[in-house]
Amino acid sequence: MKAAWLTDIHLDCLGNVGTTPQRRQMLKKMFFESVADDNPDVIFITGDVSTGTEIVNDLTLLESVVRRPIYFVAGNHDFYGSSFDDVTTKLTVASQTSDNIKYLYGCHTPRKLTDTTCVIGADGWYDMLHGDWRTSDYVLNDWFRISEFYMSNVEPGERHLGVDIKHIINVSRKHARECAQHILGNIQKAVAKGYSNVIILTHVPPFASLHLFEGRHATKDALPYYTSKIMGDMLIDVAEKYPNVKLTCLSGHTHGAAREVIRDNLTCIVGGAEYGRPRHQIIELW
Repeated sequence: MKAAWLTDIHLDCLGNVGTTPQRRQMLKKMFFESVADDNPDVIFITGDVSTGTEIVNDLTLLESVVRRPIYFVAGNHDFYGSSFDDVTTKLTVASQTSDNIKYLYGCHTPRKLTDTTCVIGADGWYDMLHGDWRTSDYVLNDWFRISEFYMSNVEPGERHLGVDIKHIINVSRKHARECAQHILGNIQKAVAKGYSNVIILTHVPPFASLHLFEGRHATKDALPYYTSKIMGDMLIDVAEKYPNVKLTCLSGHTHGAAREVIRDNLTCIVGGAEYGRPRHQIIELW
């Protein structure tokens, strides 16, 4: 059994400024056909498919081309132009009405792949606990394009680089904790069901060592927004609690390919990506 793994494909970036909607739709279909040509049994997606207004349409098009189970989580860009609540609801409804489109953050039980292997997942979110956000000059589009981050009537003294950083930290950590708890609950269910191999899909890398940019480890200014310590701490805890269960975590977000064996039974892999040039890789399942 094999899976085609897609991450950070950013379908809204296909073509150029003058690309028509019809041309972009054709480019999407051509990419999806290249995925189908490798004849995978299942599709994994670890976020950043497109935007909050397009992701359901894009997943529907993918399903019409590949006609295979699609297990996915959402990335930060997938909420652009909308909100966490609205997009999560839309993706959950799409999963309930489709035989193949399965949003793992909306699934409360592990999804069986083989007798020994299952897949689980949650979107994940950066929690600003690695690196140093206080000295960072990063300002993310997330904070202006996802409605939960908006906050009016903020006094200048409460702002950091023009944004309400305290509010951003609160929203980010809340979302990161909820996603980690979702994955923890599903790992426990997977163990109870007797699975010995658990594949975990999430968007944000769970360890600082996994954030590579142009082949080098990220700076302390970038780390707050590209890693989730909350997720990483949880994964180490469950890996040590269940030493006979193999955990494989797939993520994206940084666009820099990385792989690390964190514990004997916990391996984390980050998929590489490039705007405007979506690609996939094949993973052999056991």
